[in-house]
Amino acid sequence: QELAVGTTSNGCYIISRTNGRIIQRFSMEEGMQNNNVLQLFTDRRRNIWVALDNGIDLIRYNTFVKQIYPDKKNMLTSYAAQVFHDKLYIGTSDGVYKTTLDGSTDFSASRSSFDLVPNTKGQVWSLAVSDDQLLLGHHEGVFQIREKNAVPLIRDRGIWLYRQYASSGNTRELLIGGYGGLYKMLQTGNEFTIPKHIGGLQESLRFITIDRDNTIWCSHPYRGIYRIRLVGDSLEYTLLSAKDGLPADYENYVFFIRNRVVIATPHGLYEFNPATNRFQRSPLLFDIFGDIPIQFLREDAYGNIWFVSDKVPAIVDFHKPAGNQPYSIVYFPELKHRIVSGFEFIYPYDEENIFLAAEKALYHINYKKYIRLSAVPAVAIGRVKTIGKNDSLIFGGYFTDKNGSISEQSKDNIIRLPNKYSSFRFEFASPAYDQAGNIEYSYRLNGFDKEWSNWSPKPEKEYTNLPHGFYTFVVKAKDNLGNESATVSYSFVIWPAWYQTWIAKTVYIILFLVFLYLLYRRQKRKFANQQIKHKKEQEHLISLHQLELERNEKELMQVQNEKLESDVMFKNRELATVTMHLVERGKVLSEIKEKLVQAITKHDPPLNIGSFRKVMRLLEEAENKEEDWEHFAHHFDEVHSNYLNSVKKHFPSLTTTDLKLCAYLHINLTSKEIAQLMGISVRGVETSRYRLRRKLNIPGETSLNSFLLEAIAADEHTTAGKNGSATMS
Repeated sequence: QELAVGTTSNGCYIISRTNGRIIQRFSMEEGMQNNNVLQLFTDRRRNIWVALDNGIDLIRYNTFVKQIYPDKKNMLTSYAAQVFHDKLYIGTSDGVYKTTLDGSTDFSASRSSFDLVPNTKGQVWSLAVSDDQLLLGHHEGVFQIREKNAVPLIRDRGIWLYRQYASSGNTRELLIGGYGGLYKMLQTGNEFTIPKHIGGLQESLRFITIDRDNTIWCSHPYRGIYRIRLVGDSLEYTLLSAKDGLPADYENYVFFIRNRVVIATPHGLYEFNPATNRFQRSPLLFDIFGDIPIQFLREDAYGNIWFVSDKVPAIVDFHKPAGNQPYSIVYFPELKHRIVSGFEFIYPYDEENIFLAAEKALYHINYKKYIRLSAVPAVAIGRVKTIGKNDSLIFGGYFTDKNGSISEQSKDNIIRLPNKYSSFRFEFASPAYDQAGNIEYSYRLNGFDKEWSNWSPKPEKEYTNLPHGFYTFVVKAKDNLGNESATVSYSFVIWPAWYQTWIAKTVYIILFLVFLYLLYRRQKRKFANQQIKHKKEQEHLISLHQLELERNEKELMQVQNEKLESDVMFKNRELATVTMHLVERGKVLSEIKEKLVQAITKHDPPLNIGSFRKVMRLLEEAENKEEDWEHFAHHFDEVHSNYLNSVKKHFPSLTTTDLKLCAYLHINLTSKEIAQLMGISVRGVETSRYRLRRKLNIPGETSLNSFLLEAIAADEHTTAGKNGSATMS
């Protein structure tokens, strides 16, 4: 329905196609570089791109945030605005300008020119309507703006603002904040009394509000909060600061919101609690605003709250729920840093006309249309670079297919980079140039990031020292109304270093297995050596133990041998005693026999032979008494290892006399001693020996005693062999 026409000397015109009426003109007066239009282009968002002699201009024709220039040549800073009697008044750094509104609901569409209101030249601080009268706060004093000019009510020190304090009938009592403190002025209709200064406080008061109890609250950015009560023509005040509960002594501002006095601080909103006589966090608003710094607050006719935080204007819209909250907060980042710092001003006339004081212009927002913007922002990845000693561009913003046409990234377009390229910079942007200040981005590098990043207006992201792997950089955009774009992505691969390849890993595994094997061998060898060492130690211990046992056994055997020797010696002594006893007895008996024989033969007259023969038989029986022999044989066998029993067992044909002879010969008795023991003559002993040798078939050169010993030993050896064979079987 509208046509853009470029001219060679008058700029660009917007003309209605229906009636041919000129809707708007853009020229150097509106900020263009010159008026010679060479080419026009309209983008999808109805923005107009203008090619000029020395550059390109962008006319954001479809925007709902527009600039109003009361003086297009001087680009004045605005401080206040007021709609009054179908006219728009703008207070600037060089006076008040007014224009007539043409009836459009969107006042920015009005095409009337601005005129300076006479008598307002100079710094303007505020405009206010009181009972259908327009008042001006000026550097030079109090002014009333009438139809054609401004009338000074008092020329004094500068005036900041006006507040209605009380009313009675047709008379209103106004409070005025000025450079020198508080003033009071009465209004009746269009008549005003001369403002009078209220004594008691000589302080510049630029922020004033009045609560429902008519308590006056004023603030000074560098002093604190004044709590004031009027007493006649003077006042009483209390200065409140951080000691009274405020989070800071400085930058505290008073406003009247939702029928209560609210203190905007660098750490959120506070209210005064009369019960504790201290400030506390606002129970109504702190949960909404949190602890963000706030410099300005104003409630509009719809209950919404406009505010400025860190030079960014915004609105808490209670008619636009968001998420689980019954409200939404809409920021206007395109106006960031445009607001006059320290003199923030927002005038919400209605939902289509919001005025914001700013440097070089007055901004107008058609909020009704602004929040209905349905255009979803788009985002594009412009460039991808490897960064380091030498930056390299690896992606220039688009891909082409085999035919050279622009296409999406395909598998064939995924770049594969050596491991030395591990740091990257991704540059991205939204192609909606007119929304550049409203766009925030969130990104994620799949394969590295676990979560999406926080929203940020920064249109680039760097990653350094990425490990090898497959990566996809994904980014999305969001405007200040919460509209989110679709995601765009760029994929790439970083090859592993040679020592990270599967071949290297295979070699590592093999080396590791070899290491394990060698370690196993080493441990096994170590274990074997330990076992050998342990075995040797055990053998050594066993040897020591065996030696100890042998030593103990030897000692025991020695003790036993000593005991045996002692026993043998004792028995030998006993045997010797018995033997000597027998020998002596034999001698005695022999001598008795000889004496008796001599006595018988020599006696005269001859004795009774029969009696002597009885005596002789008794003596012979005494010599051959068996009990003596048995006693002797018992002791003899104990001393000489059962010698007689062995001889008797080996030669069972031997008689007792033979055994006696063997025993006596074994103990090396002489023939004489044997004769005495046996009660025979020495010749009889020799005869007995001869008979025994014949009976035993002993050769002449062999000793009788040696023969018997060898025979006994051979018999014992044969018996032992048979016993051993029986045990083995």
